[in-house]
Amino acid sequence: MKELNLLQAELGRNFVIEKIDLDKESKLRLHTMGIHARNIYVKTGGNSASPVLISNVSNMSTPIALGQNLASNIYISYIHAPH
Repeated sequence: MKELNLLQAELGRNFVIEKIDLDKESKLRLHTMGIHARNIYVKTGGNSASPVLISNVSNMSTPIALGQNLASNIYISYIHAPH
């Protein structure tokens, strides 16, 4: 299965962060901003020319804006609704 990064994520669809492919300092900065692996997020905005906006559904935090470079190195998988 092809890895999907945050830039490729669909708006409004729940996902979890599977992998962050960045240096240790950048990962720590993301953690401080409230980005934690295995929490549930939703992409609420962003396109090819603007920051990506995500919200943590797990703890109802305020939206977080991520630059294109950061977003391209955060890999996700979708949460499928139960049937």
